[in-house]
Formats: sequence, C-alpha cells, structure tokens
Amino acid sequence: MSEELELKFLVEDLAAAQAWLSERLGAQPDAWRNLEITDRYFDTADGALGAAGYGARLRRIGRQTVITLKSDLEVRGGLHRRDELEAPARRALDVAKWPESEARTRVIEVAGARRLIERFRVEQERREVEAHVGDAVVVVSIDDCVVLAGGRAAGSLKQLEVELHSGSEAALQALGDEIAAAGIGVPEARSKMVIAAELANAAQRVLPSDTMADAGRILLRRQLLRMIERENVARTGDPQAIKQMRVATRRMRTAWRVFGSAFKKGARRRYVAELRRVADALGEVRDLDVLRNALPPQDVLAPLAETWRERRAQAHARLVALIDDLAYAKFVGDYLIFTADAGAALAQVDVPETLAAAAPARIAAGADEMRAAADTALAGGDEIAWHALRRGARRLRYTVESLREGIGEATAADAIARLVRVQDALGAMNDAAVAAHEVEAWLAVNPTAPPETTSAATTFAGAQHAEIVRLRQSFAAVWQGAANLFTER
Repeated sequence: MSEELELKFLVEDLAAAQAWLSERLGAQPDAWRNLEITDRYFDTADGALGAAGYGARLRRIGRQTVITLKSDLEVRGGLHRRDELEAPARRALDVAKWPESEARTRVIEVAGARRLIERFRVEQERREVEAHVGDAVVVVSIDDCVVLAGGRAAGSLKQLEVELHSGSEAALQALGDEIAAAGIGVPEARSKMVIAAELANAAQRVLPSDTMADAGRILLRRQLLRMIERENVARTGDPQAIKQMRVATRRMRTAWRVFGSAFKKGARRRYVAELRRVADALGEVRDLDVLRNALPPQDVLAPLAETWRERRAQAHARLVALIDDLAYAKFVGDYLIFTADAGAALAQVDVPETLAAAAPARIAAGADEMRAAADTALAGGDEIAWHALRRGARRLRYTVESLREGIGEATAADAIARLVRVQDALGAMNDAAVAAHEVEAWLAVNPTAPPETTSAATTFAGAQHAEIVRLRQSFAAVWQGAANLFTER
C-alpha cells in the first residue's frame, strides 16, 4: 500500500485555472494530456467497505480498468493524505474475475461473499500535466465531472487536484497557497467520492415532478438494495433478516403494481415473477418463525415444536439454495442493471405521467379495493375474505409509501399510521388462524401422539380460535380509523 498526498480545490472556471497553471508551471499547451475517465464507486449493499474505512472504485481509461482502494490518514483543509492500493481489474463487479492483487484480497477480506454494488459513477474529462515545483515533482489534474446515479444525472463537479509524486511536502503546500491566493480554486476537504456521494444521494430522492418511470425506478432500486443488504445475514438463518428481505420483496411487488404501466410488459412480468419466487421461499421460513414464536414453551408440546423446527430448517435450506443459485444471481444482476438505466424497458407513451398527477387515482383505486374487501369480511366473510382485506390494506399502505411525495407528507404519514393499525390487527388475526390450522393439521397426522401433548395442542388451537373471534369482534373499531381514507375525489 502506498501513501498518496494531494491538494484538492473546487474550481469554477476550468479554462482560467488551466491558463494560470500553464503560466505558473511553464507548461506549454501540448504538455497537457487529455483523458476520458469513468470511475465506478462501489461497495456492498450494507456498506461493508465504507465501514472498514475504504473508498473503492473501478477506474476505466481507454481499454484499461484498475481497482483503487483509498483510506484517509489525514485531511487538513484541502490537503489529503491517504493510503492507496491500486491494481489491474476487470470491468465487471465480480471480484472472482479480477487478477490476483493486494487490492483484490482486501476487498474479499472485507466483503466476503456479499455482492458488490455500483453506488454511483463519475464521468470525467481530465486535463493533466506533470511539472517541477521547487524540489518537488507534481501532477496537476483539472477535472470536469458529471455524476450519475440510479439512471439519472445527479450533478456536476469541477475540481483541481495537485498530487505530490516526489520531493518535499513543503513545495506542494507552497503551490497550494499560491493557487488559493490567486483565487483559482477553493481548498476542499471533501474527496471527489464524498462530493459525488452527496450529489448521488440527493438525486435519489423522489420528487412530485418525476415521471412514473423515474420515480418507480428509484423506489424499486431502493428496495432491491434493502433485499440484497440482508442476503448474507439471511443465509445464517437470522429471523429478522429474513423478515426484512420478505418485506422488501412485498414492497417491490406493490411498486410494480403502482408504476408497472411505465415499463414494458415483458420486464414487468419477469421481475414480478422472480420476486414472487423469492418471496415464497422467504415466506415459508418467516411463517414458521411466527408459528414457533406463538407456541407456548411447554415440555408437553416439544413433539409439535420439533416438527416445526425441522420444517423450518428444511425451508431455510431451500431458501439458501435459492439465494446461492445462478438463476437468482442473474435475476439480481439484471435487476440492478435495469434499475440503474433510465432508458431500460420504458413503455411507449405520448406524454409520460408525473408522480403528482398519477398519485391520487392510484391511491384511490387501492383504497376502493381495500374497502370492498372490508365490506365482505365485516359482513361475515370467511378466511379468504379476511385474507383479501389484509392484502388490500398492505398494498394500500405500500402504495401510499411509494406515492407520498405526490400527496404530501402530512397526508401520507396520517394514512400510513391508520393503515399500520389495521395491518397489525389483521396480521394478529391471520397469525392465529394459521397457528390453529397448523396445530390441527399436525394432530390429524399424529393420532398416536402422547395424550398430554394432544391435550395441550388442542387447548392451544382452541385458544387461537378464540383469539380470532375476539379480534374480529373488535376489528370494527380499528377499521373506523381507515374506512374513509381517500374517499374525496
């Protein structure tokens, strides 16, 4: 690992900066090199490299790609002292395909089996020159940059860098003082990566004026990254990670219902089907976690608990096999590309609909669907009717979350709070129904279970049925808080 020492300045007039530097350094116009550079900054979805203190990028110049890892040692004004690792790499964010190097090894040590994700990229036109300043040799770079994130331009950046290649730090600092005194640039304590990250994060905020395609792509990517972020922990069987992955898939499926018409049918069908496959595998494990948590810790119920434990282990093994399968890797890889490309799979429309224009009708339709399901359920509907209401309430909540910028934060927050209360009541009802059904199914196939186990299991199932009755009787009061949501047109 080598140490890098450089000065950084923000610049407004690049041509004026180059002219001043040419005169100060005695550099003829043909001494300046022109470079087209693409920097792709990456990390794991859960930010493991950043947490370890590394800024990581793949730099493409012409046909050459290199990986660079940087770690700050000291930042003082515009002076940056950093450790740097650099080595040849490949264009794909697949560390297994990169040539052996210390940088590659360090990424593997930190990231492990986690997927590498492009956070944003910086396209830059660079003009650089090498020069002698006192007893030092420096490389001066003037960069005109465009930051791209999630399929859209996030902003621009004009920066001057002076890197010390050899000689004294004092000579470097003296040149920096001259640059600042001349008003050529303003010393900048933030690295290019940090500035670009700030621009990228700002660009990933959804605005009412966004088209449905742009807003949908941002929201789909946001939930995709949350799903990927929990993959590694879900492999260990962690119940919370599995729950969070499942929620992310549900939010994405709702987002496709809300924003899907902005994209081609083929893309919509493919990604919804893939998400359903993943959600089913996650749901199988999650449902057994809920069952096991509901079962009283009684020794006499150990045979039933052991059956559910074994089923959970088998379901988790299937989930891990899915996550580790090449088909899943291709799905996620393609989905990442889709959500990072503003032009991918766009439906042909005359005038793209904005989020502000679309939000009221989309939300009203979801509210009508939920109310229709509630009318059936409250009129004495069966399990199917109550399940439809639960699904409708969940979809409406996620729809409101997706379109909150189109209806105002106060309206959205109030609606979400009301829908969460409805969801909680319906979720408890569903959990009790599933528990009762599962216990009764177990009793049916285990007629020779010990009498004390059969008795305790029967009592538990009866308690669940009683809880369902209680929850349904009290649901009308909960429903009043959400019954009139979005009725004004």
